[in-house]
Amino acid sequence: MAASRLALPLRGGRGIHRRRTAPIGRGAHGGVTGGGLGVCMLLLGLFPTDRPGLDLSMSGAIHRYAGFVAFLVMPVAGLLLVRAKANYARAMKALSGIALGALVLVVIPYVVRMAGVPLDNADIPAGLTQRLVVVSEVGLLLLLALHLVRLPHAAGHRTPRVVSVQHAAAVAPVPARTSRSLAA
Repeated sequence: MAASRLALPLRGGRGIHRRRTAPIGRGAHGGVTGGGLGVCMLLLGLFPTDRPGLDLSMSGAIHRYAGFVAFLVMPVAGLLLVRAKANYARAMKALSGIALGALVLVVIPYVVRMAGVPLDNADIPAGLTQRLVVVSEVGLLLLLALHLVRLPHAAGHRTPRVVSVQHAAAVAPVPARTSRSLAA
């Protein structure tokens, strides 16, 4: 019996009850949101923003729109995890809502300026809304990390043990090798 228990993990886990469902967060939507966020972060690093007061350059435009998409993708990923019944779903839903609401407040001044309405930076609390977006999305990242840490335990997966405690006495101990026995 002990030999069969030792060989069980070596057979690729056949015979062990495994769940057939895919873990939460994997799939087409998770790949698109994760890949989109990664590409946007890469673009943000490659293309610096323009200094305040200068006209918008191509690099600044790429940085601006990649940042917008990155800030939009994170709450969408949070809502997808809420839909998949992830750990901490309530907090993820709240932070995703806060992030999306604050992102709308960040975008409104740009839309107003594009419509031709003169708007001064002193008229809007841009710094406050941008910080609110960043803080809520950092909170989402923290919850995502906590979800991923708890995922194996929440799904019921266990790491197979080579020798169980009740059969440990049936296995012969392996003699320790010393430097003298290695030289011989």
